[in-house]
Amino acid sequence: MICIGLDLATIKTGCAVKENEDLVYYSDIYIASKDEPDFRKRIKYIANEIESVIKKYSPDKIFIEDAPIIKNSSASMLLIMQGYILSIIDRYDVPFEFFQPSQWRKALGIVGNNGKEALKKEVVKQMTVDYVNKRFGLNLIYKKDSNKSDDNVADSIGIVCCGMLGDD
Repeated sequence: MICIGLDLATIKTGCAVKENEDLVYYSDIYIASKDEPDFRKRIKYIANEIESVIKKYSPDKIFIEDAPIIKNSSASMLLIMQGYILSIIDRYDVPFEFFQPSQWRKALGIVGNNGKEALKKEVVKQMTVDYVNKRFGLNLIYKKDSNKSDDNVADSIGIVCCGMLGDD
């Protein structure tokens, strides 16, 4: 079974592909020019790259971290991006499933009984990077507020792992 995990973001999106137990692809997808102010152009670029991954791997299912529905510009952009990605997924007739961030992390044992510390974004991001590094022998890093951080790609790997729990 081949599945894709997506951690959508309008600047840098994490994308991971698993075939059964094997992680066969993982990457951050973003426009190299960090100065692109138009989020629509960034979304279009990221969506086209995701479509290329779908074409290349012909997934059986796609798992996506759900976007919060709150009234601010960042969340609104994520919802627009989510709609754009869903239109691509629909073209390829691939089943998909959404997971809340806490839902997929809890399923993998990344959060759960870790107390209030696990509610802090920085702690959860580092725990996710540590999880995927240990599980797949990777060397991803987390650096708060840094373009060099691999937290989005680590999240996408976690999302696809959660989605495929029954298949591992």
